Parts: sequence; C-alpha cells; structure tokens
Amino acid sequence: MGEEGVLVEGLYYRYPGSAEAAVAVDRLDVDPPFFLVILGPNGAGKTTLLKLLIGLLRPERGRVRILGVDPHNGGLRRLAGSLGYVPQLQRVNTNIPLRGWEVAAMRLYLTQRPPRSLRRSRREALEALEILGVGYLADKPFSEMSGGERQLTLLARAIAGSPRLLVADEPLGMVDPRRRLNVARSLWRLHVERGLNVIVTTHDITPFLQEPIASRALGALMNRRIIRLTILSDLLADRAAIEEAFKEYSGLGGALASLRGGA
Repeated sequence: MGEEGVLVEGLYYRYPGSAEAAVAVDRLDVDPPFFLVILGPNGAGKTTLLKLLIGLLRPERGRVRILGVDPHNGGLRRLAGSLGYVPQLQRVNTNIPLRGWEVAAMRLYLTQRPPRSLRRSRREALEALEILGVGYLADKPFSEMSGGERQLTLLARAIAGSPRLLVADEPLGMVDPRRRLNVARSLWRLHVERGLNVIVTTHDITPFLQEPIASRALGALMNRRIIRLTILSDLLADRAAIEEAFKEYSGLGGALASLRGGA
C-alpha cells in the first residue's frame, strides 16, 4: 500500500446550542501528493472542517484518517512532526515578545526529539521566511508586524523543516494582493519539489488561478457539505455548483466576485 492522504467518512459536527450542523461531509477521499483548495462562503464550515481533520475538534460521528492516522484517537501527537498548521490570524496572540525567526522556529523546535537544536530550528526558520519572500522579517518583533506580515510569519512557521502536510486557514487573507501571487507560487513549488501536501482555505481564489496551479491542484466547493471536488479550473467552470455553494449571493456574478476577493 502507498502513502495515505485524507479520508473522511460520514463526518458530522454541530456546535453546542446550534440546531444545524456546521459540517456534514459524507465522504472526502484524496490521495497524496495533493494540493487542495477549499472554497465556500462565510459560515460554510471550512474552518471547522480543518479543525476536525487535524484533531482540534472531535466529531459527533464519522471518522477521519489523515496521513494514515486517526487524529481523534491518539493520532494528533503522531502527526505533530509531520503537520504544519496555520490558524486564522484573529485566533493568534499577536503580543508575544518574539522576533520573526523565533516565531517561525517554534513548531520545529517544539516537535524535535531531544536533544533539541535551536541552531537547526533557526536555520530552517530563516529558510522558510526566505522561501516566502519575507526574509527581512527575521529580526522584526512579531508585535510590531502588520497583519499580513504576521500571517506570512505563521505560514513560515508551518512550512519550516519541510513537514509532510500543510493545513492553512485563510493564510493570505491580510497579505498584500501583489504578494499573494508569489506566496501561492512558493507553496506550489514546495508541493512539487519537496512533496508537501497542502490543504488551504481561501476567500480569494485569484492567487491560485495561475498556471500550473489552476489545472493541477484540486478544488473543493463547500457549504457544510462537499458540493464538488475536482481540478480547480474545472470547478470554477461549474456554474451550478458555484451557485449552490454561494446561495446568499445574487447569481453567478456575485459568487465569482466573492471567490476573487470581491464584495
């Protein structure tokens, strides 16, 4: 058997006090190597799905296997060294008294087996910042960074040391639009050259519409359930699926504007 990717079956999760499910995914099966972009409107359950995938939330029912382990039954610890996670920025303490390279080195340093090497963690953190084109942030205090700079520092933390899987929740949301294209290209190169598997949610699909990403990456349209999973460029040509996912927008034009970061 080859390496396992992501398998979800009968996944159901409802927040306490809510009458409706936040996530109800019958099946999601993706073989490695994969680069998966998850699209959907606000409230579609994208963040919740990511947390269920990596074990930060436990489903009411259903099962998850990610990289061959169940994150809800002791697997999260086994995943730690193989997984880079980027939460939404508003969930992060932005007042930590650390410089950029120290933040970028945190995951790598904490998941090393003893004896831990700060020198190695620093070297790989600096490399990650350079890959994303923000090496100048290495000595800048995290508390003094802009929102976009903080997001890219957290993304560097997630990719430092070449993990097997990157799970990133809106990692480009506050990044300068001109820089988003380069960051998307950098993630694609890591996918192709280092075998990095990627799951990313985004409100702005534009950075991922460049080639070869659009014609080779997978796209999933989601609104509590997975409406369609296919090649990203084919997904964006499916008018019916887009309108179903973005029901609250007025017609296809409004849905496409939302996907491209518009109002």
